[in-house]
Amino acid sequence: MSFKIKDYVEIVSEIQSEWTAICPCCKTPKLKIKKENNAYICVNTPQCTTEEIRAKLGRKKMDTFKYVPYLEPLSLINSKTDLKLGKITDIQNIEIPVKNNNKTIYKYNDFFIIERIDISKKKKVFYPYFKVDNNWVKSSEVPNKLNYSSFYREDLLLPHELTLVVEGEKCTDFVISNLGLKCITPPGFGWSVNWLKEKLQNLQTSGIIIVPDHDKVGLEKAYMFQRVAWELKIPCSVVLMFNVLSDTRDIADLDIKSQDLIKVKEQLLRWI
Repeated sequence: MSFKIKDYVEIVSEIQSEWTAICPCCKTPKLKIKKENNAYICVNTPQCTTEEIRAKLGRKKMDTFKYVPYLEPLSLINSKTDLKLGKITDIQNIEIPVKNNNKTIYKYNDFFIIERIDISKKKKVFYPYFKVDNNWVKSSEVPNKLNYSSFYREDLLLPHELTLVVEGEKCTDFVISNLGLKCITPPGFGWSVNWLKEKLQNLQTSGIIIVPDHDKVGLEKAYMFQRVAWELKIPCSVVLMFNVLSDTRDIADLDIKSQDLIKVKEQLLRWI
């Protein structure tokens, strides 16, 4: 039986002549597969040669995600929509956490917080706590933490707006403070299929725009999030900004005095 690459990659969209899939090398949806002859190429970067792509493929055929026709209309990239991202009308009413002795407390809701400790410039750790019987308890001691947890800043959302998703509380608050847009993130343990399926079902939103961290892990998280949203028939698109962000630079690293924020807004302009 002849080799067909589409059986080994994650298809994200389809037109008459080709499929688009997640490239196994760079983890972006830039792998183009011709239906006529099964030829494939990644249009994202020259480093993703056909040999490299073939070497990265798993031996098992994909069986965890199946492309179905309703997915493509759920992309917001090329769709015509009047929906807009939610804007912050009064930033003064939003409390932005301040680091105190290398510690920052992020309040998700009345029963769930995350403590961030910056050990060094490059190393940080996170400790989730849940309020049980009026006491803050470590995550490891709470068997049903799914019931307590939520998206960070979820309370800002309205059902008739699009929702901006980034990775991490610091990036979320940066967007709110400097772009004036409503923004959310899952907790660290929330970047999983089961958590997202549970929480997205009740999220107050009309669609989701994800601006991911641009390293491989961040991109994998973003496209996993998108697939879960699509399975729940929630419109969702991943917006890549390689002209501003990189594998070592996320949104919170942007210089607010430079043109970086303008470039970010330009790429979100159609939804603002």
